[in-house]
Amino acid sequence: MSAYAGTYVPTSTWNLSTAGQYNFYGKASVSNLFTNYLFTGVSSARISCVNRSTTTSLKVRLMRDDPFVDTSVSTVTIPKNGTTTWTVTGLSSTRKYYVKFEAPCDFTGYIRKP
Repeated sequence: MSAYAGTYVPTSTWNLSTAGQYNFYGKASVSNLFTNYLFTGVSSARISCVNRSTTTSLKVRLMRDDPFVDTSVSTVTIPKNGTTTWTVTGLSSTRKYYVKFEAPCDFTGYIRKP
């Protein structure tokens, strides 16, 4: 599945251990964007992101969905016209996570089980 990133923190869940890779893309000038799903079911996740901007770097955060304050568990800054792929370990397979893209942003990529 591939989906345009949204402007709100997601509420639907995607189990990476059974549903597989989730592809995302988006572009925004002012608003931060978020994946459309909360990801669960894995103790580590592989994220790949292409920054399509020719002028600015892109900050990407894997966020843990907590009851009162969401917590950043991994942050990567991707240079303009750059691609970065990284693996985040130490996740809880029962917790929920989502990806946040800080504006301005223009990107494409995926999250999956390593």
